[in-house]
Amino acid sequence: MTKFLKVFAIGVLLVAVTACVWASEVRNQTDILSGLNNDVKEVSVHTVVTLGVSIFTYTYTLTYTQGTAAIHIFSVDNPNNVLFSAPATNSGFVLPVYAPYSMIQWGDNNGPFISQGETKWFSYESNHAPQDINVYAYAMDGGAYAEGSVPGMGATIPEPGSFAALAIGLLGVSQRLWRRRK
Repeated sequence: MTKFLKVFAIGVLLVAVTACVWASEVRNQTDILSGLNNDVKEVSVHTVVTLGVSIFTYTYTLTYTQGTAAIHIFSVDNPNNVLFSAPATNSGFVLPVYAPYSMIQWGDNNGPFISQGETKWFSYESNHAPQDINVYAYAMDGGAYAEGSVPGMGATIPEPGSFAALAIGLLGVSQRLWRRRK
């Protein structure tokens, strides 16, 4: 009975360590969105992607560094039309709702807006792992925008339960091999 308890305790420990690894920061980077003219010339985007037990949280902090027009809309590509939840922002922009479109979009043409020098954040949650996607900061006065590539949700859904089952299975096999050697 004590050997069973030891194996069981090690299995529980492996599952606990696996869960702790998933509750961590996955990506943390700063990218520059570039515009074609001076209306929206440059926007700095700091992206942080964290992973809880099975949900990724994507947070984008925009700093409008160069340009003459106000930013009306912030959009993140959703190339696989996957579900997202819990959109949030401190910008006052209209929050996105899921629709089978290829973008997640905050804001509209009626304001409020982001002026040069301001910093605002936007976030959402998804069970899809990150991949590099396009993002856009639009100034609708004349259609100017800045674009670039940052981490966003992709098509892959990681399965933490599969890794835990694999760890427990490997533990059982190693215990069996150890017994044979004795």
